[in-house]
Amino acid sequence: MSRRQMSTKSRLPPSIRRESFSHKEKKKWLQTFLSIRTCHISCAISLRGFGTSVRMQPCCESVNGSCIKSSWSNSIRISMYIFMVCIILATVFGNLMVIISISHFKQLHTPTNFLILSMATADFLLGFLIMPCSMVRSVEHCWYFGDFLCKIHTSMDIMLSTASIFHLSFISIDRYYAVCDPLRYCCGLTRLGLGIFWKLMKIISTYMSAYPTEKSDQGLVMLSVNTSTDLTDCSEFGNRSCPDSSRSPGVRGVLYLFMTAAFLLTISGNLAIIVSISYFKQLQSPTNFLILSMAATDFLLGFAIMPYSMVRSVENCWYFGMTFCKVHYSFDLMLCLVSIFHLCSIAVDRFYAICHPLHYAYLMTMNAIKQIIAVCWSAPAAFAFGIVFSEAYASGIEGYENLVKCSSLCPVVFNKVWGAVLFTVGLFAPACIMIGIYVKIFVVSQKHICELSETHKHTKSDMENELSKSKDRKAAKTLSVVMLGFLICWFPCFFAILIDPFLNFSTPVPLFDALSWLGYLNSLCNPLIYGFFYPWFRKAFKYIVTGKIFNSHFRTAKLVSEDQSH
Repeated sequence: MSRRQMSTKSRLPPSIRRESFSHKEKKKWLQTFLSIRTCHISCAISLRGFGTSVRMQPCCESVNGSCIKSSWSNSIRISMYIFMVCIILATVFGNLMVIISISHFKQLHTPTNFLILSMATADFLLGFLIMPCSMVRSVEHCWYFGDFLCKIHTSMDIMLSTASIFHLSFISIDRYYAVCDPLRYCCGLTRLGLGIFWKLMKIISTYMSAYPTEKSDQGLVMLSVNTSTDLTDCSEFGNRSCPDSSRSPGVRGVLYLFMTAAFLLTISGNLAIIVSISYFKQLQSPTNFLILSMAATDFLLGFAIMPYSMVRSVENCWYFGMTFCKVHYSFDLMLCLVSIFHLCSIAVDRFYAICHPLHYAYLMTMNAIKQIIAVCWSAPAAFAFGIVFSEAYASGIEGYENLVKCSSLCPVVFNKVWGAVLFTVGLFAPACIMIGIYVKIFVVSQKHICELSETHKHTKSDMENELSKSKDRKAAKTLSVVMLGFLICWFPCFFAILIDPFLNFSTPVPLFDALSWLGYLNSLCNPLIYGFFYPWFRKAFKYIVTGKIFNSHFRTAKLVSEDQSH
């Protein structure tokens, strides 16, 4: 055997060398892939056939957007929900494990595994984005999320399912060359070839999902026929339409660019904080766990709330249905209050760390921090979901019911009582606590600086005194910036909520949207403040950007010196 032939053969993985495959093993490979392929195609065809038969039901004019009552009992619906939730969780976590395994371990970075990684990504997205909405539609026999989201959901459903099936086809081709022609395998299926295959799969599956629903004279095909009647007079609102936008396409484009940049920076900045504190062991202190929880809140606000608010603010319309409007606003209110409560808790933590350092380690233990975090999440969640789904916040407002039933809007209004309650809980009480604590911290910091200056007069150059003075000045400056950012971002929004009911809800919608987005910007400012004032965050961010966190040795890297530990 020549040297060239030996080197070619030695480059082949052991699992595909010709000598390692007996006739039995080849037969086993083929049986395995044929069984998987047959099972997948049969399931896909049966599901698609079921979906087609449902979609082709005749469409009748819907009155007030309601659905027919489901004939299933509560026990059957609960059983179906449990079964489908289990399938969704197994799909999401199973494919997530595959994605993490292949992405993290370099030994698994082979052409075949990249195909498997791409297929796992398609299946993960199918389980995470598509299956939950399909579950609600299947059990309730109704689509609650609006026509616009229906089109997006159906398009992505077809695209991801087709992409998954195509991946199975190309994996079978890959296995064919690996088993039947191993000498040409390394040359035939390069990463370039796999890249071309992947692009073809995405293009074809996207094209197939471009027109997922058929149009007819009766409108879009619906899942259920509504036969109920509603006596609400909606003539002044038109055919459930939104008011015409007075903004030009150029202005709307600029608004979309600005808001997209805002929520992308919010997501990436807070995600950097989450990764930094979760990864580096030196940063896992009680104070930083509070910062981690607040960053998770701000991340969710940017990821799950701000995109929908962007569409509503720019288009002056809500396209996602009334039920999702309530869910969206509940989470919006909850996450904003959770973020504010975390700022308050961090102020309390800093108060004990600076004003009572001897008692700090005893009082602010990990168990105490966990209890504080639990209160910061549970109290706003109960408050937000309670008043939104009970609609107590809008009780007594004339014309609110007609506005909800007849218009494609997601109205955000508070009556006088709940406007005052929200102003007190969300701004006035936290601001009073934070101002009182920060004034006390500022006074104590100035007192420390004066004492150190007096001590410095009676001693020669003392580096420790200088470091302590610098640290106290930095703490006072950081707290001032945090407090100022909080008041600038949130005071206008909460003040508008407070006075709007007394002005007969005359606040212009564009002004109210602008004030809401000013409040959202507080979630963007928090990671910027940390990045500007804390050297540990800048070092951690540098490690993240350069990819050094994938090396396990950097988990114990020293990011904070002893003089900067507090």
